[in-house]
Amino acid sequence: MPEKRTLLDRILALAVGVVGFVLLLTWSFPGIHPYAWNDMVVGGGLLPQGDMLPGLGLLLSRFVFSVFPFGFAVTANVVIAKLMMAACGWMAFGMLSGMMTLVSGMGARDWRRRTTAIRIASFVGAVAFVCSDPIWHAAQGLTAATMVIFITVVTFKLFVKFLETASLGYAISTLAATGFLCAETPLGWLALGLGVFMTVRYLAQLRTDAWKDFLDPVVMQRTKWSMTFVFIGAFLFGAFLEMLSFAWLDGMRASGVTYGELPVRYALTYAGLVPDAMDIHGWCLFL
Repeated sequence: MPEKRTLLDRILALAVGVVGFVLLLTWSFPGIHPYAWNDMVVGGGLLPQGDMLPGLGLLLSRFVFSVFPFGFAVTANVVIAKLMMAACGWMAFGMLSGMMTLVSGMGARDWRRRTTAIRIASFVGAVAFVCSDPIWHAAQGLTAATMVIFITVVTFKLFVKFLETASLGYAISTLAATGFLCAETPLGWLALGLGVFMTVRYLAQLRTDAWKDFLDPVVMQRTKWSMTFVFIGAFLFGAFLEMLSFAWLDGMRASGVTYGELPVRYALTYAGLVPDAMDIHGWCLFL
């Protein structure tokens, strides 16, 4: 059986976060990058929000501008984005390590000899992830992409912990994060499908006592509806926040949409995002 996370694993994960933050600071554009400028202006309240989705990143940006003075808020906006992307690298180490554990075989006898290779591969992969083009762009400021990437990494991190522990708490947390992700982008449904596939794919290797208890028919009958309602509730709450962001950032006034039309506008915008979600940034995140 694989060992639990050691102090060395935690140090390496923290090192990825620190290295990622330093690299993002070092390679940053000296000012506000044009990629992030439009979202920064919307978050600052200088322009109304044009598209309703994705809006959670803009909502967070507006919150930062409402709390801090404008000049300091711009700096805080950029620093928070870089910290969020550095945190993605920190979580990516544990996520990659956990997934390679599953691929290697949970009950491998030569596990100790594989530990070093897995740690090195996880560290290199996590640093490469932080240095990738989508992460670099999302770290330029609190943009719509920043929150999408952050929620995606959090979702997969929780999912890997669920596979490792068979904990009901991690299962519910994963479904809640997936619900938020699905409300933010259609790519969330791809993440949900991938999660179901991986659970079924590696189920034969997950023969711990915790998984035996989790898969007990009596337990499953009691928890399956709870997990379903958590996912639906998280999706609806995420959709509510998207509509709240659109109203708070003057999108309603600029577009002439009324409160009663907000759900219809959300549904139409969401449907239009399905082909747009297939761009290079979305697919790079999953590949």
